[in-house]
Amino acid sequence: MVDSKIFDVIIIGGSYAGLSAAMSLGRSLRSVLIIDGGKPCNRQTPHSHNFITQDGVEPSRINELAKDQVLNYDTVEFIEDFALNAKKN
Repeated sequence: MVDSKIFDVIIIGGSYAGLSAAMSLGRSLRSVLIIDGGKPCNRQTPHSHNFITQDGVEPSRINELAKDQVLNYDTVEFIEDFALNAKKN
């Protein structure tokens, strides 16, 4: 269960930057939790441009592919939820 597990890193936001960070950390054998509310800033954008290998692709499709790849790492977990507060332990 996620709420009783200790993670090395918790990432708030599961779009491009959060997933990219999670992949690097997961590949480095860090335990990572991604918390994402499912409402990316680019959700109204019909197509991404100037993003190498993904020009013209819907942002949601890019995010799905990235999420699928990141979650191949056993060290990375994802929950769809909102982070309401945080504190350093």
